[in-house]
Amino acid sequence: MAGLEEFQRAILLTFDPGADPAQRREANASLDALKQAAEGWRFCFQAFGASDVPQVKFWCLQTLVSLVSERSGERYVALPEPQKAELRASLLAWVQAKGAMQTDEPPFIKNKFAQLVVGVLCTDYPHAWPHVFA
Repeated sequence: MAGLEEFQRAILLTFDPGADPAQRREANASLDALKQAAEGWRFCFQAFGASDVPQVKFWCLQTLVSLVSERSGERYVALPEPQKAELRASLLAWVQAKGAMQTDEPPFIKNKFAQLVVGVLCTDYPHAWPHVFA
């Protein structure tokens, strides 16, 4: 995937029931490849922070939630510790910047973000993330 604009276009195509089926298949294939890429999680988190499009934010969070979920959590567990630490730091930074009740983030984005945090906590607390509640 070349960049954020192309990424956003692909996601919006997948959410558009009126889109050309061939274009939707191509967009889905491209997004599936990103999900499986070793650095896909990092791209998704960066795109989540950079995009103002709710569907894009939601897709990115859903992809990250599936990375850390019990079904496919092996991928998260297999990440090198510096990458997991980077993700944990990014999660805390977002909570501090955007997690408050009065921010402009839609509730469904905050809820999906909370699922991501809980998924990481289930894996990393207390051994790898002991000071999360400090």
